Amino acid sequence: MALFGQSALFGCTSAMQRAEQHATDVCAAKGKQPYIVDSQVKESVWHGQTASLELNCIDTKNLVHTSDSFGVELLADVDTKGAAIIKVVPGSIGANAGLKHADIVIEYADRSIDTAAALQAAVSNTPTGARVLIKLHRNQQEVAVTAQF
Repeated sequence: MALFGQSALFGCTSAMQRAEQHATDVCAAKGKQPYIVDSQVKESVWHGQTASLELNCIDTKNLVHTSDSFGVELLADVDTKGAAIIKVVPGSIGANAGLKHADIVIEYADRSIDTAAALQAAVSNTPTGARVLIKLHRNQQEVAVTAQF
């Protein structure tokens, strides 16, 4: 996870454009692409417009998408047992359940989850109207949330 910040006092380029370009350059040097988790722009009397990005430099072939309605993106091929969440779309089923960036899903509807692909398959087989218990690791603690489909 990387945090980047940029200021823009003069010129045509916005602080966000500069921050995104900087992130792209840093990740490209690693042979990867930036995957922005969160971004923010603020105005400051002293510094003008400032932008900050929270991102990961990833190989996009390792990105696993769940259904649009569940709204969770996962990172495959990580050295952990479970499904690593890289992004949760605001307003999605996953967001409403309380899932967050960096959570590791270890159980879904009483099924053990070992990989991102296993969670993707389990979500795709969940019927509309179902309530699903999801167990995960967050900040070195086990947490349980419920998703309403």
